[in-house]
Amino acid sequence: DLGYYGLSYSVFAHADSLESLLANTPTPPAKDQGRILLDTLRFDEPGERTGNQITLLGWHRADGYAGLEPARRLDYRSLAAMRVAGVRWVRRSPATEQIQGLIPENGQWLRVPDPLPHVRLISLALCTDEPAAHVSEIDLQSTALVDEPLYLEGGSAGTVLLESQRPGRLELLVHAPSRQLLVVSESFHPGWEAAVNGRAQPVVRINGDFLGCVVEPGCHRVNLEFRPRSLRYGRAFSLAGFVVAFLLAALPSPARAVRSKEPI
Repeated sequence: DLGYYGLSYSVFAHADSLESLLANTPTPPAKDQGRILLDTLRFDEPGERTGNQITLLGWHRADGYAGLEPARRLDYRSLAAMRVAGVRWVRRSPATEQIQGLIPENGQWLRVPDPLPHVRLISLALCTDEPAAHVSEIDLQSTALVDEPLYLEGGSAGTVLLESQRPGRLELLVHAPSRQLLVVSESFHPGWEAAVNGRAQPVVRINGDFLGCVVEPGCHRVNLEFRPRSLRYGRAFSLAGFVVAFLLAALPSPARAVRSKEPI
């Protein structure tokens, strides 16, 4: 669907240049750390999605690329859900005007107070199968919601340094004074893998939509990498297709073999 939509521009009588399109794209007043939220519709709700062009300016959308929204457990019409997702700016609309706690910034944007960092340590965890119902009831700074019982030692949270971030891969330095939970506001998927000091560690689903892993007391290097089975299968099939195509190109075709046997 997105491919056909893109090809439709080839038959338009007039289309703006990329530079002109981006120059006319409304952006938040300050590009500080934090994501933006353009649509509050759930992934399964009907309605028009817009605003993809803002990602070309380096902004990160918490609601996903329009047309490819991730399935979410949290309701992002909740201020608490916005905070745990690291949202700083919300586009003004009749729907977002009704959300309690958002701060009007100008005619186009609302500001989220105290969005949580992209990476952090948590010392308390509560088990629930309804994170959307409970995310507004907990202290988001110190507590996380998890799907299965998880033992943490409490106390003050440690520190996290994000050393490197590339698509599908994060490298972090963690200092934990006790057994704690590393929280990363990246979308949870079973294809994520975690390694602490090079040793595999189970990935935990946190606050319904995000991920992390448990770290023991001390200083650790944590690597998170997105390696779903579909990616591995895709690479294998692509390699097999390349080999087959190479062999077909290298072997003589039947027509050329027949012509080579004809008398001169």
